[in-house]
Amino acid sequence: MVFVKLHSNIKKKSNLAFHSHLSRALYATFIPSLIFRIPHIHTEHNTFNRRREKWYLYLIEYFIYNSLKSIICVSEATRYELLSYMPSLDLDKVVVIENGTELIQHKIRNFSKKKKFNIIVLGSLTHKKGIDLLLSSIPHLVDKINKIKIIGSGPEREKLLNLINKFSLNSLVELIDHTEDIKAHLYDADIGVVPSRWEGFGLVAVEMRSSGLPILISDVPGLSDIFSHYNAVVSFKVGSKDSLKNSLNALLEDLSNDRIVVKDLKSDLENYSIQNFLKRYEEFYKKI
Repeated sequence: MVFVKLHSNIKKKSNLAFHSHLSRALYATFIPSLIFRIPHIHTEHNTFNRRREKWYLYLIEYFIYNSLKSIICVSEATRYELLSYMPSLDLDKVVVIENGTELIQHKIRNFSKKKKFNIIVLGSLTHKKGIDLLLSSIPHLVDKINKIKIIGSGPEREKLLNLINKFSLNSLVELIDHTEDIKAHLYDADIGVVPSRWEGFGLVAVEMRSSGLPILISDVPGLSDIFSHYNAVVSFKVGSKDSLKNSLNALLEDLSNDRIVVKDLKSDLENYSIQNFLKRYEEFYKKI
């Protein structure tokens, strides 16, 4: 029935294209794009995915990726990793359109002489996001932390709950599945942490930092190369609990002792606003 409807729509529209996101959509769209001879565009969101570890999928992906009309990468790091994985791709059809999101109005916070801080983490509860690394580092810093809010859902929720129990962090850590008002949680926080093991771009870094939060991020490509040069952004060695612990401790000390002035980065981050993001996509579609 889906193919019947699709075929009917094709007859009515002369300018039609498929645009897929993420693995399942990439695979599901490949065959229909060939059958109906519809251009297929795909957006790459990550510098790494588990498919690339499976050698037996390479030949399939070779045909899929080389059949694409165009490939959009959300960052230069994402483009680099894709071309490293699939060097046969035509360079001209692999373009970068950086992600965009809603910028949050900057809030001035007073950290002077503050003894305990509120931390916020945004993202899916998955291995990729590295939230387990943060929880494993917290026992060494409990005297400096008031509350940690982890907002998101995903398959690692049970694992994270076990870590919270293991380290007796129940009174400090709150897992929140869903929220209608992310701004309220951002404004209630003092520091944002993005402990990702890999990232394509890191939209939450934009949301956190635009709201006036100083942030701690991993030095993974697709995240640190975009945000590490901004004011009040500190990085740690990806995957390292010790580096995360030491960097977070140093950030807490610097904030408490007024060694960091958190500037309003609205103009700097405007490039990543949803409005500019949509303009970039509009220009891209006009070209194809």
